[in-house]
Amino acid sequence: MAEAKKTNPVTDTDRIRWQRRAIADLAQYLADERTAGFPVLVWLVTATGGLVGRVPHTGTVADLLAAFDTWTGHLGLTRWPEHVNHDGWLHLHAVGTPPNRTTVTVIADIGTDDDGDGLIADPAFEEC
Repeated sequence: MAEAKKTNPVTDTDRIRWQRRAIADLAQYLADERTAGFPVLVWLVTATGGLVGRVPHTGTVADLLAAFDTWTGHLGLTRWPEHVNHDGWLHLHAVGTPPNRTTVTVIADIGTDDDGDGLIADPAFEEC
């Protein structure tokens, strides 16, 4: 009978190290944002050291789409297929790992008013 390989459990020290690396990468992205005039994203550092950038609901639908496209292009992320959820919100999602960086996900949820010409806020997302 073959002996099962033992795996080392992930420790808090591992998680802290991953998060510190993500924060260093985020600092570089924020410098890019400032230097190149990129649209602002709301950033989250995950417990596993990933980064999630969310397009905030400011500006027009075109502004949100441009913000999503700017960041996903800059970071070389792969876009997932767009879909509209059951509430009529367009969900955009892209993910990837830029060279020598931590994994990044960028998302945008875009809704319009009943006429389809005005942006409405995502009730699941409140800016701080």
